[in-house]
Amino acid sequence: MTSSVRIWFENLAAAGHEEPLPLSSLTTEQHVHGGLKIEIGGRLVPHLGFFGPDDVCFDTWVEELTRLVEKLLHCPEFTHVFDEGEQGQPAFVFDRSGDKILFSIRESGFSGGKADPEWQEIEFTAADFLTAYQGFVDLLLATMATTSAVAQNWLSKRIMSAASPDNAPVLLDSEIWRDGGSLSARIADRGVILSFWLQTNGWDHPKDAGHVHLYVSKGANPQLKEKKVEMASVSERRWLALLRGAKIDLVDVSKQDHFKRMLAILHRRSC
Repeated sequence: MTSSVRIWFENLAAAGHEEPLPLSSLTTEQHVHGGLKIEIGGRLVPHLGFFGPDDVCFDTWVEELTRLVEKLLHCPEFTHVFDEGEQGQPAFVFDRSGDKILFSIRESGFSGGKADPEWQEIEFTAADFLTAYQGFVDLLLATMATTSAVAQNWLSKRIMSAASPDNAPVLLDSEIWRDGGSLSARIADRGVILSFWLQTNGWDHPKDAGHVHLYVSKGANPQLKEKKVEMASVSERRWLALLRGAKIDLVDVSKQDHFKRMLAILHRRSC
């Protein structure tokens, strides 16, 4: 079944004083602008950019979309209003009841931005939005990973600001690999992204399957395997403590399951 919601982006750039700058020049406090595309029922949501469709502030929208996902995960009914009051923009309103969400573009209470009569109570499902958000974050993470460590840290700070005001680590992704079952995870922690790789033991028969060393890397690529952690060591137990404290509900259930499996393996050999 085709999702009723899609979220993606185009033409990301670091905000400069007079003109956009390449992402490679980004600092953690600098703003990122570009074209944010939110499609509902085959139509693109308008009015997102200050001075045109490629001038959307991603600092604001990454945090706002993450806050909305947090509410979707924990509140069966709510009204979420994003009314920034900038540059004459309207208010974006999400009304949830059960799995149904009604999206509207209404008059701003701050900027004088006008309601859009063609965008009133447009319906989609919470499940479709959660799937779209996960795809958006995965794509943004992959894009930032090819740019610079600073760009990855920029994303980590924005997601943590919205999803984890208590500064608990946030799980961004977890996978099982087709090399016999290595497991990986990517975590946002205190403004940086850390990647973890739990190496399969290279088994010849499924009954012998298992895992050996944990590897930790800075950044979003777990395959770098920068630092090898000795098995059942004090260092491994410290990393396990960090991973146990991570918020996992921003990713889908399959990624949560891969992550829980990694934790279970590390826990068994720490006892």
